Amino acid sequence: VVLAAGCMATPVLLQHSGNLANRSGEVGRNLQFHPGVAVAGVFPELVNPQFGATQGYQSVAFLEEGFKLETLWAPAPVLAVRTPGSGRELQDRFAEMSRLAVWDAIITADQSVGTVKARPRSMDPDLRWNLHPDDVETMTRALWILAEIFFAAGAEKIMTGVRGIAEEMFSLEDAEPLRTEKFSPNAMAIGGNHVFCTTRMHGDPARGVVDELGRCHDLDNLYIADTGIFPQCTSVNPMFTGMALAHRQAAHLLDRL
Repeated sequence: VVLAAGCMATPVLLQHSGNLANRSGEVGRNLQFHPGVAVAGVFPELVNPQFGATQGYQSVAFLEEGFKLETLWAPAPVLAVRTPGSGRELQDRFAEMSRLAVWDAIITADQSVGTVKARPRSMDPDLRWNLHPDDVETMTRALWILAEIFFAAGAEKIMTGVRGIAEEMFSLEDAEPLRTEKFSPNAMAIGGNHVFCTTRMHGDPARGVVDELGRCHDLDNLYIADTGIFPQCTSVNPMFTGMALAHRQAAHLLDRL
């Protein structure tokens, strides 16, 4: 049996199935993902961000500091969640959309962990996640770098989505709090991507749910094939790693037939 319901649903299925494959107590624990923060900037010239690849450019220059930068675009309802103001104020900001550019910073966040638990009589997961103060500092550092980039590129103003500081910044001097101040986790406007580790792989059955082939330690004929088996958070998008693990599992299962 191959269980590939995804990092959120697989633990819930196991928990609702008599707490299956959970002798280690690790099912649903160690939840990690890549949180992201973003800067939106308004430029004097047309940008037309709705055209072209939504994530066509990236920078890994700061990967050793724990984050990477990339272009971003999204439909207006998604942008509205992270854009300050409502009503007429929000309409006025959307009128600037043709001159808007957005870059985000995706954080490794390997110190921030959480849990996935089953709810009674429901398949919807109960998610809990704690953002570590060190990861907040990394986010703040990334926002400062983006502020530098935007103003160097000629932005008229930027918006960072950070509570407690100016909603709109018109110079790098306005953005100085990003370089000098510390912020609490709930000050950040965060999006989450790339979820991992809720049925993690470990050679010791007491510390993991599956072995290096994705086979459950407790059940010889149950395999898990999703990003929940990652042993820890990766530094970048896990797509190729997930595909490689699935390919490896498929080859192993073929040998068992």
